[in-house]
Amino acid sequence: MKELKKLLALSMVVGLWPVAAQAVIQIRPASLQDGSVGPYTDRTNVFGFWGTSGDPEVLWTQVGIHTLPAISPAQIASAELRIPETDSLWSGDALGQVDTETWSATHIDATNDAQIEDADVSSASLGNLGVYRAPGPRNKDGGRSTSFDVTNAVLADYGALRTTFAWRLNVLWLHDTLPSPSGSLYLPTVDNTDGFFGSFDGDAATDNHGARLLITLVPEPATAGLMLLGGLGLLRRRRRSA
Repeated sequence: MKELKKLLALSMVVGLWPVAAQAVIQIRPASLQDGSVGPYTDRTNVFGFWGTSGDPEVLWTQVGIHTLPAISPAQIASAELRIPETDSLWSGDALGQVDTETWSATHIDATNDAQIEDADVSSASLGNLGVYRAPGPRNKDGGRSTSFDVTNAVLADYGALRTTFAWRLNVLWLHDTLPSPSGSLYLPTVDNTDGFFGSFDGDAATDNHGARLLITLVPEPATAGLMLLGGLGLLRRRRRSA
């Protein structure tokens, strides 16, 4: 009994009491699953464009496709989508569609799970994921991203037997036509290796090259019996050596 009390006290001090192991699966798009659609489809550019282009203006938008892991939906505790939101200017002054417009992320069913396609610019929405960029002055930051809770969207993909989770950037225009003059910003794609956008080491916290789908798995509890036996054994060894 004294040993059990000692183990309880020791567990609170040094963390021997059983804890849950929780894993996070990080999924980035493959090269062809990450790019821009609009005036034309660009699958391998290191820049992902969003805004407008041309005269008359045509919508540019970014699309991302993440291949889902072969796990059971019951294993998913939560899912988060992080899209780089760096305010990097590509062309024009971008005032018409960035400073005064609201851009959102939309859940879609990818036309082709292996790569983005022209049709992804207007395919039916499966639901709004939230605001990607609210109106306001441009503030360039290579490490910034916008996060969305996409747990329900990912579970819906599994329920519909889809093998990917896909999204695109949409704009909620305040105008009947696209704003003029044209202008566009860009975010780094998975093909980008510019150190301005982070460490380029795959780490979810420091690597901002391409969007990340982070699936947190349901915790798997550590075995209480093994932890208790290990702690009691430690106490016994300490008593024998005393």
